[in-house]
Amino acid sequence: MIALIADASPLILLAKLAMLEKVCQSFRIVSSSNVIGEATRKKDLPDALHISNLAIAGAIQIKTVDGTHARRMQNTWNLGSGEASIFVLAASGNDMLLIDDYAAIAVARAQNRAYLTTPVLIYEMARRRLITNSLAREKLITLKQFAWISDEIIDTVLSWLGKKE
Repeated sequence: MIALIADASPLILLAKLAMLEKVCQSFRIVSSSNVIGEATRKKDLPDALHISNLAIAGAIQIKTVDGTHARRMQNTWNLGSGEASIFVLAASGNDMLLIDDYAAIAVARAQNRAYLTTPVLIYEMARRRLITNSLAREKLITLKQFAWISDEIIDTVLSWLGKKE
């Protein structure tokens, strides 16, 4: 099974949408200890606690990344430490990145790496009938309210869902 190598933003957004557990049940989710640290830094937030609990339970597989390689990636591509660490994790196989950061998306495109964004993952779950189209629509509309992802991107993904249930 192909793993989704997740950055902090998608983990946080999926937790806020109450979808992270379903994603973990439907896909193999892997992340770095750096990313989990970023996503759970504010321990008083419900999404941070949820991510932490899923990681402790093993639903999110946590891997440690070689710091030298990650720093080289970070400096070469001007990425944050979390983004750099997931690129290092994904370098060893056919895994897919789960990213929302524009800089990380640009690097993924430049390196011809497979990736999904949070809105596209939600669409993909509906396409695979893991969730209904109406639930996907509801979650995408909610995502507009608190995510920094552009309305244009979310509207495009909403249009892919069409009218069918």
